[in-house]
Amino acid sequence: MKLIQEAPNKQSWLDPIPTWLLKECSDVLSPFLAALCNTSLQTGVVHALFKTAVITPRLKKPGMDINTAQSCRPISNLSFLSKLLELVVGGQIQSFIDLHSLLPHCQSAYRRGFSTETVLVKVYADLITALDSSADSQDVLTLLDMTAAFDTVDHSILLQRLQRSYGISGNRWHGSHLTWLPGNSLFGLEINSPPAVMFLTGSRKDPS
Repeated sequence: MKLIQEAPNKQSWLDPIPTWLLKECSDVLSPFLAALCNTSLQTGVVHALFKTAVITPRLKKPGMDINTAQSCRPISNLSFLSKLLELVVGGQIQSFIDLHSLLPHCQSAYRRGFSTETVLVKVYADLITALDSSADSQDVLTLLDMTAAFDTVDHSILLQRLQRSYGISGNRWHGSHLTWLPGNSLFGLEINSPPAVMFLTGSRKDPS
């Protein structure tokens, strides 16, 4: 119930009721939602409905051709139940990682209390310390920018890394979560403003 109440009041076309109404009825609905999440975790299967999303194309840069797919960035809007399941699993993984101190001390991404500001402070402090340590020292900062970095990750390697580096075994659920399920590749729903298209999970696997 806590996760439901703390969730933002955003909603998707896929939600049968508004999020604010679900929160109002959370004392009645939370046992059923908990049962759905627990069933998914126990069986290791993420149902197709959890992976169905409304895709809204957004122009990457002003002035680009709106009719060209390469000019748009797909924004996925999942159902509230799908987001709730991800919050449950994400919270369990984060608690496990924090308990065993598995993340590097200086990592700032995806950590509570850390941000780009902490990265800049750390890098700046390291550079100043290195410059002060020797008058003849020469320091080089190398930055790597990867566009759509998650899309470049091989899912099999990701699952192996979870098991070997973090001790998270039994990756059936994670594998199911990362795999596209059979179904129609496109459900023809389009609107003019804002431009949006609803996609169902395709009959192929998500590209690695």
